[in-house]
Amino acid sequence: MLRELGHLAEACIDGESSAQDAVAFALATIFLSHADDRDDRPVNGDDTYRLVSMADNTFTDAVYFVVKGGSNEDAIKIVAALAHLTPKILYGH
Repeated sequence: MLRELGHLAEACIDGESSAQDAVAFALATIFLSHADDRDDRPVNGDDTYRLVSMADNTFTDAVYFVVKGGSNEDAIKIVAALAHLTPKILYGH
């Protein structure tokens, strides 16, 4: 599922808005990195809960931004928030 979400986010990179493209790229990178991480090790319910609980609003904001757009400053804030959701930061690996 995460890999498919990553590919959907990648498909939103269309060159019309660099801010939207940046957020879509960051979102795709997060989804794909979690998919890769889960391929490399066993995943438990705690990992899934941590991802969903820590990322819920950030994912919502990112998807909304990719669809509706916004300011460059908003894009920077969203990308920075997404950067804190890497597997290394969330799970320590």
